[in-house]
Amino acid sequence: PKGAYYVLADISNVKGNNSKEKAMEILDRTGVACVPGQAFYSNDKGEKIARFCFAKRDSILFEAAERLKSLAL
Repeated sequence: PKGAYYVLADISNVKGNNSKEKAMEILDRTGVACVPGQAFYSNDKGEKIARFCFAKRDSILFEAAERLKSLAL
């Protein structure tokens, strides 16, 4: 995104009952941290998304992407 350091991603296929549990599952399985979508919404719209920050060096982002690929079904 232009002018941003974050991206919202669909995490609906990750194990967990809500976005916080899904974010913890991502962290536990990959070592990549994200912010649960529920932190940004007062209703259930955030339960299937997470916010990832990409204000990192390219080498770190490439490593995170490789780790996140392991979540693919």
